[in-house]
Amino acid sequence: GELNLDDLLSTEEMNGKTTYAVKPGDNFTRIAAEHETTLDCIMHMNGLQQMDKLYPGDELVLLPLKFNIKIDVARKMLSLYREGRLLKAYNLLNARTRDSRATLRAKIGQKIGILENGRSVSPVRFESYRTARKVLILDHRGLQIRQGDPNKEEDGGRGFFLSQPDMEELALLLRVGNEVEVRFGNE
Repeated sequence: GELNLDDLLSTEEMNGKTTYAVKPGDNFTRIAAEHETTLDCIMHMNGLQQMDKLYPGDELVLLPLKFNIKIDVARKMLSLYREGRLLKAYNLLNARTRDSRATLRAKIGQKIGILENGRSVSPVRFESYRTARKVLILDHRGLQIRQGDPNKEEDGGRGFFLSQPDMEELALLLRVGNEVEVRFGNE
């Protein structure tokens, strides 16, 4: 699966990506929303370190983020799929939920970063967000996909915990609206 992900994030392999010519009035946020991608992904795909001003005619490589996430709680695994094809599986450090049903279907409802001082920051504030701990909040009862050590009190809450590198990668690849399927049992 990782080779697929490497190709996906490479600007040398353009399969599944588009080149977009900036139009008057465009901004990064609008482009991301209209093309089902994220600011993180636009910045990565175009080798940008900050959101510089856009000029009509500038070209950006865009990657639509049409992924599905499957979380297998029993196996402690989060898997990323594109068009039914496995891209990569991530080990969960822990899963803390109270749900007893067999399967839950949800979507990513919000994407934030948590700064050192505990304040949250939106991805639109790219400079601050870039160094923040990433959190993806599902649209179901506050479940989260987040970085952290679930044994530490400040990392409390319900959700699915991943390593910092894995969470950084997922924050790059996932957007609000991506579908999430959580399997709680050993089906």
